[in-house]
Amino acid sequence: MKKTIFTFSFLLFHLAMMAQMHGFGFSYHYKNGQESPQDDPFSAYYVVNSIYPGSPAYQAGIMAGDKITAISGIAISNKSLDEVKEMMKPETIEIKTSRNSQEYAHVLTKAFVDIDTLLFSGLNRLLLQADSSFGDFKGAATEKAFIYESKIQLTPTHQTTLRKHMLLKQHDVVSYCYSGDSPQEAMSVFARYEQQLNFYFGLQAYSQEYQAADTSFFHQISFSKKTFKGYRACRTYLSAYRTEDRSHYEVALVVEGGIKPSCVFVNPDTTQTSTEFRNKIQYLFNSFYTNKVHENLAGAPLYDGATSYYSKYCFKEAKCMVFTMDDLQFSHKVPKYYFTAEYRWLSQQKADSIFNELYRDIQNSLSSQFVYYEKVGEFDHIFDKRSIVFAPDLGHITPYKEHFITLSLQVSKDNNYTVRIEIE
Repeated sequence: MKKTIFTFSFLLFHLAMMAQMHGFGFSYHYKNGQESPQDDPFSAYYVVNSIYPGSPAYQAGIMAGDKITAISGIAISNKSLDEVKEMMKPETIEIKTSRNSQEYAHVLTKAFVDIDTLLFSGLNRLLLQADSSFGDFKGAATEKAFIYESKIQLTPTHQTTLRKHMLLKQHDVVSYCYSGDSPQEAMSVFARYEQQLNFYFGLQAYSQEYQAADTSFFHQISFSKKTFKGYRACRTYLSAYRTEDRSHYEVALVVEGGIKPSCVFVNPDTTQTSTEFRNKIQYLFNSFYTNKVHENLAGAPLYDGATSYYSKYCFKEAKCMVFTMDDLQFSHKVPKYYFTAEYRWLSQQKADSIFNELYRDIQNSLSSQFVYYEKVGEFDHIFDKRSIVFAPDLGHITPYKEHFITLSLQVSKDNNYTVRIEIE
């Protein structure tokens, strides 16, 4: 099976530091027919990734997702990216596309398009290093702790900086697009950068507008890069907000550094897992969602006066408990519950076998509205040899973490293995 070729969008104009670009106003990428179950695995084609509003491509009616079949009478399915780039160089071209089995022919003439090439060239350098800490782009230290000058500029009017995480060896790239006292101007700048980012990412990333819990943020949009079976957790976001002292408004573009987990959509196969196991997982999850953990699961206390309990509900051969901790929410302590099921004192072979069976069965017990990902952070494997998280999907940006399942494989210093299921 050929490795999926999924190149980042090749923009149809040279990247140069200028306000406008002379081009057709669309981007494209190559697909080898293995990007989705609907694709013919033996086909290869170019697809329109994004259209810039008002551009020649936009006015011609070309749409994101259209297949490009020919340029100036020459089929391009077997052409390389460099060859297609050469075919795009003339001032005027004829381009043939297909959409829903319908063929279209367009004649395009280049025009000046308002593309922010400073932003695009900076994003290219950053996002090609998808798992980087961005330390290579760190410049001189500033007067503020953990804030450094950046060797990459994303906006022309404000300095781009690197913000180091206090505990992790990674940096976020932060570029302020606006700072002033007008919310209307802030939203105008936000809209301009949102349009640029939508064009840059196109079909190759999920985007979602959302309202943050922090009410000082009045508009935000995030972009997460698509993968073959899911997406990478949120990496790039644009925010408009009022400063903490409420003295003025700012618009900030942030590209997060560090490794981001790849979230895979759950694709359950109920024929591979017993009804009994699936019912147990669903009962446990529903107990958390309906706030009936204590009522449904808590059995005898672990000891006299304990607020943690043996679980009335358990898996075969596992030791199951319900733990209670105080969680500070809105200045009031409320109980927070954790369910754990442990398989202890295992050999490596037995632990691997149990872990793989649970990995399969938990997937098959959840709906396709869930995703799963392997923890890949800097500290994630200090105690766990392997750790998988299953969580409800939140708009293809980041998994929803109010209630989720963690499956972990741990090993002690004396080589005793433990497999643990945790729900919180």
